[in-house]
Amino acid sequence: GRFANEQVDDATLRRYLFTRSWSVDGAAVMLNNSLKWRRENLPVRLQEVQTVFDERKVVLLGQGEGQRPVFALNFLKLLSVDWKEEGAMDRHIRAAVYCAEEMIAAMPEGVDTWIAVVNCCGIRLPPASFLQEFTKVMKENYPERAHKIVMYPVPRIIVALVQTMMVVIPEKTRQKVSFVSSLEGVCEETGLSMDMLPDEMAGTPADFEVLKGATALDIAAGGTVIHRHPVLAGEKMRWEFRAIEHTISFRLRFAAG
Repeated sequence: GRFANEQVDDATLRRYLFTRSWSVDGAAVMLNNSLKWRRENLPVRLQEVQTVFDERKVVLLGQGEGQRPVFALNFLKLLSVDWKEEGAMDRHIRAAVYCAEEMIAAMPEGVDTWIAVVNCCGIRLPPASFLQEFTKVMKENYPERAHKIVMYPVPRIIVALVQTMMVVIPEKTRQKVSFVSSLEGVCEETGLSMDMLPDEMAGTPADFEVLKGATALDIAAGGTVIHRHPVLAGEKMRWEFRAIEHTISFRLRFAAG
């Protein structure tokens, strides 16, 4: 096959050693498994994954900070996929692999990492099944390739909540994640210009609008907080709770102004 005699350079060896905490034996096993995977799965032909790119679920965005290639995942569009459909998961993962190989091939000398943008517009939960498989393939076959992962839009008041939902992502990768709430923030983190961002990221997401004026309360285990909020006649209010290994006692009392 195309990669049967693939040469392994020093940079590749360093990435595998680093991800295995410099264990030579561990890195050797991981690298051999990865080379076997490459022989069995590459190359990916554009024709077999073209629909994934046409539907804007995975998007190549060009060069960003430090001449690193940038790509985007659209979580809302990925949530629309019926993952029980035969071949759906394989097709989307292969599209991500095609994207990875294209970025690596286009990297200028001295660059060996990419930047990922995760478009969270319009979602409340991530596409868990895809994310789990995507993370597995990237972790095992493209270690230490991610320079930075930018998640947009994530208002500051819910960053802590989003972080608790990222347990499926390896710790080393989580440390590379940044959260931004504006397109200007995306450009600042990635080095892209505004006109390089995908059209579907333009505008203010509806879910972001809902959070305007919201109040976040972070309460430690065993803690008690009293919060007062004025309510006008006819005004609607919504409470959302996220408890981690604890229970919540909640009391609501209305007092005349």
